[in-house]
Parts: sequence; C-alpha cells; structure tokens
Amino acid sequence: MNIAILIGVDSYNIPGNNLPGCINDINLMSELVKNLNKFDDILILNENSNTRTTKNKIIEFFKKYDDNENLVDDFFFYFTGHGKSDENDFYYLLSDCSLDKLKQTSLENSELDTWIRKLNPKTTIKVVDACYSGMSYLKDINPMKDILNKTTKQINNCYFMYSSQFNQTSGQSEISFFTASFLNCVLKSDNGNLRYKEIIDYISDDFKKNERQTPYFVSQGDYTEIFGNINDDLKDKIMSVYNSFSNNKPKETKGNETKLIDLIKNDSMKYCSEEEMLNNIQNIQNLLNQYSIHSSELKNLFNYKCEFLAEYSDEIDLVPIGNWIKKNNNYFAKPTYRKESYKDIIQVKKKNPYGNLFGSAFANQMYEDKEVTKYRYIIDGMELTQDVPYNCMKISFIPNLQNLKYYSTYIIYAFSKTDIVFFIYTSYYKDINWKERTFITDNSWDILTISAKDFNTIKNFINKTISSIEDMILSELETKFNASTLDE
Repeated sequence: MNIAILIGVDSYNIPGNNLPGCINDINLMSELVKNLNKFDDILILNENSNTRTTKNKIIEFFKKYDDNENLVDDFFFYFTGHGKSDENDFYYLLSDCSLDKLKQTSLENSELDTWIRKLNPKTTIKVVDACYSGMSYLKDINPMKDILNKTTKQINNCYFMYSSQFNQTSGQSEISFFTASFLNCVLKSDNGNLRYKEIIDYISDDFKKNERQTPYFVSQGDYTEIFGNINDDLKDKIMSVYNSFSNNKPKETKGNETKLIDLIKNDSMKYCSEEEMLNNIQNIQNLLNQYSIHSSELKNLFNYKCEFLAEYSDEIDLVPIGNWIKKNNNYFAKPTYRKESYKDIIQVKKKNPYGNLFGSAFANQMYEDKEVTKYRYIIDGMELTQDVPYNCMKISFIPNLQNLKYYSTYIIYAFSKTDIVFFIYTSYYKDINWKERTFITDNSWDILTISAKDFNTIKNFINKTISSIEDMILSELETKFNASTLDE
C-alpha cells in the first residue's frame, strides 16, 4: 500500500511572515496526490493548527500502521511553509512557531525520520518547499547535507527534494516556485508512468537560470520508482483547481478598472525614502546600545561591547560579500578591486641570427615561449555608495577570566530602496600572547535580507542575533566544563 502526508502552513504568529501562496500549494498538491489513484491513505493538514494538534494528527496517522500487517511501499511527505535549519536538524515551522521555542513549535526532521523508520516503507519521498524564515546560514550547508545523508543510511530507498540550498530562500508568488515546477513537470509530461527521477531532472533544468534558488536533491534508489500514472483527466483536475483560485482574483471591469497610477502607487509602498533608511540605521544603533547580557551566568563572565565602525576591519575577509554584491547589483553598494600581478606564457618571434640567410629554413622555428608579467583586477571587498553614519557593527563579549575566549560578531549591511541585507560573522580570538590576539575566520558569512519597511522584523533579527551569540557561548562553556544548563 501507499500512504501520504501533506502539510501546508500559510499563516504564522510571527508578524510579517505569512506565506499566502502556500494555501494554493497545498490545494494543488492535494488534488494531484488524491487523483493519482495510487495512495490508499492521505493525511492533509492545511488548517494552520498549532504544533501539538498537528503532531498528534501525524502520530495517530502513523499508529494505524504499527502492526506491520500492511507493508507500505511508498510513503510520500509534502510540506510547504517556512523552514529553518541549524547544525543539528531541519525544522518544519508550524503556525504557532516561536524562534525562542523552536523545538516546541516545529516538526523536527529527525522526529519525522523516527516515525518513518518505524513505518519502514520501501521508498520514502520528501518534497519540501520551505521558504526560509529568518537567517540563511551559509555555514550550515555541509552540516545539513550530512544530516540528510545520514537519514539515507537509516531508511530504505528515498527521494528527497528540497526547494533550495540551505543558504537560500525559496521564492513564491501565487504559487511557490518549486511547487509550480513540480506541477508543471506533471502537466507537461507524456501520459503514462512518471518516475521520481524524471521529476528531479525536470526541476533541476527548470531552475538552471535562477541564481537565487537552487533546489537540493538526495536520491537513494535505482531510478525506476514510479510517482504515478499521468493522464489527461488528472491534468484537467489540477488545472481546474488552479483556475479556481486564479479566477477569484479581482477582475477589471470597465466601470472599475485598475488604473496604472493605482498600481504604481501600491508598488511604491514598498520603497523607502533616504530619511526612512537612515532612521532604520539609527534605530539599529539604538537597539544595540541598549542591549545587555540576558544570561545571569554570562553577565558575571563577560562584558558586552558594541562598536559602530566607519571603516571595515582588516580582521574580516570581505571578498565573499563583494562577490555577492556583484551578483546582486540592485543595492547601493559596489565591489572594490585590487590590482594583482600574475605570470603568463606568450609566443614571441625569435630573432633570426642569420639575417636573411636561411630565412625559409628558419621560418618554421620563428616563435618561442616567453614568460611575461600581466595584471588583472580581482574583488577584494565592497563599499556603500550612500553616505551613512557607520559601515559596520562589531559586537563583542569580552571575557573577565583568563580561561575564557574573546568572542566577536561583525554585522555588515547594504541596502536598496526596498530592502536591507545583513552579512553576519561570529567567531573568537586566538591568543598570541597576553597582549596580542588574532580573529579566527573561515569566510562563512550568514546572509539575511529584510524589507526596509519592516522594522519589526529588523528588530527581531538584531535581538535574535545577539541571543544566538549568548546561546552559542553557553553551549560551548557547558561542553567545555561538562556542565548542565549554567543558569540552573
């Protein structure tokens, strides 16, 4: 038998994080899965229920197959909504999500995998269209790949399709781009059996020109596993659902036409004035200046310090940021370059030592290799093209005791008329002697883009960033000193 779980979350407690396209995603995918006439039991969760209710429904669904009397061939899991990853797990964020209570308000990938292992299906399929909520962790790419690859060793055949790499966000309009690509594969395929591998190939080709979103796939099978039998009736039903919500958009009539001026005015609401952006930058400074260490233990161990730098520090490597700015050239910033010399080999004419004598005999040996010095310009950083009160923020936790590390976080930003993008790097200093230290870097910058009009989200980002530094320090200290929670 074949069973499926589909989850769609479009409404979130966190302001500014609703995903209206996800309700369309779940309706379309539900119609597809139901009308494949393949799945014997389907659980559809699209009511934005809280985490406890959602998990209980999933558990009850799995419990129906505890006896193993009915062996499961395919288990199909689909999720559309916000997702988040850290070094340990991937989290499917549910409607009541709170980043302060992440495990309590999300479905953990490891938790789902535990239930799947007990189910023991022949083939597990996960299709995850997760628009990333909050910070994109560049340094988390490899750990998350390790987590997913570890999963493949614990279950049988599998096909995992994730909408983006773990340092990217997933885009959507009225339908999420990744789900739309999945559905287009079905709609454009020839009638007959459609393999999971064919879906992966279609989506991969579909996103080749999308620099902002690259789907990620994990496959463990012989590529013969079938998603379902595609026919015209199935395609018509999918299109009927799509047309139902597409046709519900406000229609233009002669008596009530949407005028061009109205469209332009509505779009202009996303744009900031120079004054508004400078206010954002000043308010960020105020937030950081007002911050104090939350943990009572850390208050005794560290001093908090925040600096606002007019120049970028030599401690950090800005090359990754300069490269990002070059690719995303809609910001009031530009990459900076340095001139670099390099050696090259060119062909040069030999001088005939015999003058015109033996000219024809010498013609075949007229060129020789010569090493020359050439120059090129390479990116070495970035600079803003708009005057601002400061270019960079440096948050430090300065130790009060000799056996503690000195931690710092650099936050660099750039902005356009609509967005502000933050680049974040946290590390520690290695002591060279009692007076000198060096900052440890590996170029793993975290990146987050926020609407410039949404200062509440900017404020949440600032608070979350500093809180995460505290959490990281506490975790390291607990590990180092073999302690339980320090605040207990």
